Order: sequence, then C-alpha cells, then structure tokens
Amino acid sequence: MKKILITVFVIIFLFVAIAGVVFYILYQKATDLSEADKLNTTESKTIYEPLLKSVVLHEAQTVTDDDVNGLLKTIINNRKGKQSETAVVSVNGIAVYMQNDNQAKIYMDIVYKDVRMIFSALTDVRLDTQAEKIYFDIQEARLGSLSVSKDTVMEQLKKYTGSQKNSFIEVENHSITVPSKYSIPLANQNISMYIEELSLSEGKAEVKTNSAMNIIGNFLSDYLLSMIN
Repeated sequence: MKKILITVFVIIFLFVAIAGVVFYILYQKATDLSEADKLNTTESKTIYEPLLKSVVLHEAQTVTDDDVNGLLKTIINNRKGKQSETAVVSVNGIAVYMQNDNQAKIYMDIVYKDVRMIFSALTDVRLDTQAEKIYFDIQEARLGSLSVSKDTVMEQLKKYTGSQKNSFIEVENHSITVPSKYSIPLANQNISMYIEELSLSEGKAEVKTNSAMNIIGNFLSDYLLSMIN
C-alpha cells in the first residue's frame, strides 16, 4: 500500500513539474519582446499629402509604411488616457508593414493584466467600397513568438473595442476593419474623402481616392467672387 501511495505521489509530482515547465515555456514565448522595435515609430501626418493629391488630381498616389505608421502613432498618442480603466487589454501602439500580394503585417503593443506582450498578425488586405471599410483578414497570429488561434485573438480584440469610446478599429469575424471614408474640413465645408482603389506591395500602397474638384472649384469661385465684390 505504501509503495502504491509513493508511486501515486511521484506521478502527481511529475505531472505538476511537467505542467510547470510547459507553462513557463509558453509564458516566455508569449512575453517575447524581440519584435518590439517594430513599434518604434514617429508621430507624423505626412499621409495627408498623397491623399489630398489624389483628391485633387483623382490619380493613384503612393503611401508608405512610414506615412501609415506616423498617423497611427498620432492617433494612439491622442487617445492616451482615454482608454477604459476597467479594460483587461490596453493597446499602447500599432504599426502596419505592407507586403506584396495585398498582404500586411500588423503589430500591436498590448498590456494584458499588467503583462506587456507584442501581438502580431499576417493579414490579407481588401477594400470594400460599399461598406466603406478596409478589411485586414487575419491569416495567422502570434503573441510574442507563440502562435495563437484566430478565435482567441478576435475574442480579446472584441472585448477591447467594446470597452472603448469611438474606437478607430472594429472587429468583424476574423477581420480587423478601419474606415475607408473620412471628412476633411476646408473653410466652412467638409470634404468627404473615400478610397476607391487600394493595392499593396512591399513597403507601400497605391491609393486612389474620389475627386473633390467640384467642391474645391466652388470654394475657389466663391473666394474669387468675394474679392471682386
């Protein structure tokens, strides 16, 4: 009987030890910050220049990773202090790196229950002009160097976006979405700018927006007439 009890205790001890080792390995992988440098971006608004050129000329313009990430840095900095204090997950940084074949790698600097992790996802990017959204369809996802299921990622992202006021990202099924239509204030008018065409390649995207020349023309006409009168 004594030998049986010793054997049972040894088996239990081994299971606990193995579980501890596995948990430690998974934790180390999930908290791997080796790609944190991807989020060292600089705040900027350089993306507005090519987009406004496309609005005026109605021609495709080139937008770079730096343009996109500069705007994302600006948005994140403006939202600091506005994140819900009760949220389990907080997002402290986002960066996007465009790749060939309309793919992009997304990085998020997140804190989950006071533990910092780098989330990354390989996505297919598509423009839906009817829905006026850009979809990032997740193909694979990681926390640090640990592969995670898309369902788990989406569940946590839904909780995050649901806890935020006026979140600039949304979650639909296995996709992260951002608007493809924006309003730009010009004098006493708002110019609606929406993306008509989007094509991604390594480090850049070709973007074509709608034309707002009729609105700009009316504005210039009114301005010139006011000078004459």
